[in-house]
Amino acid sequence: MTAYGRAEKKSDFGNVIVEMQSVNRKFLDLTISLPKEFSSLDVPVRHRISSLIKRGKVNVKVFVEFCGETPVTVRPNLPLVRQIKEAWELMEKDLHVVCGIDLKTLLQMPDVFQFSTEGKSEEKWNLLIHEALDEALANAAEMKQKEGFAIQQDFESRLKTLRNALEEIQVFCPEVKARNKEKLKQTLSEVMDEGKEFEERLLREACLFAEKVDIEEEITRLTSHLKQFDERMKSSSEPVGKILEFLLQEMLREVNTIGSKAQDLRISNLVVQMKTEVERIREQLQNVE
Repeated sequence: MTAYGRAEKKSDFGNVIVEMQSVNRKFLDLTISLPKEFSSLDVPVRHRISSLIKRGKVNVKVFVEFCGETPVTVRPNLPLVRQIKEAWELMEKDLHVVCGIDLKTLLQMPDVFQFSTEGKSEEKWNLLIHEALDEALANAAEMKQKEGFAIQQDFESRLKTLRNALEEIQVFCPEVKARNKEKLKQTLSEVMDEGKEFEERLLREACLFAEKVDIEEEITRLTSHLKQFDERMKSSSEPVGKILEFLLQEMLREVNTIGSKAQDLRISNLVVQMKTEVERIREQLQNVE
């Protein structure tokens, strides 16, 4: 689902802002942007988010503002600086130029300084960042919940349309059965006139025809799938997107089978209507975790 969450936490040693955005994706695609000083938090932050969000492209940004006498240790990354200097001198030698590398150029290189917080200060920052993260996640979840309620109402309306169409099909079934029975009698009569040697053909024709036109099993299964879809959608507190996708695939399978077996224009028209509704549910289901 589409969602946005933001939270800000303030303290006497600094402030933290967490912003997160999520858009629809079939699987979880998580991007986290942390200040370099807190890069060690990437794994726990990622774990926390993935425990709550199962699908979507999620972008999380953490902003930190240090205040007062915050004990932050800044160290030059001397091994990296030496490597840069050596690479620069090697390039000069290869190109037969001498220009030297000055301090200003070095300072523009990434990661030439290392930042860290230590001891109790680090623990305080970690706690503050996680508090802001949890609040941002809660705000995003609230937005998702509102969107989810609207999607649920849409699903309920479409499920009702599917059930009504299925009930109409059931009304037509006795008439269709009677018509098919007459067709079968006529076919059997024609085959029997050909003599006893056609008994095997007679039995085969009867079995194939009966199997081809009977849609009772499909109706029963489709009724069950509709009920399960409705129950899962309303009662589960866990992510149900994948389960609903599976049920929807089975529903479409049964609808297609009914359409191919029915041999009745009215039922065919209802099947087209049902397939349209299933497809609309499928499109909207991409927004559900």
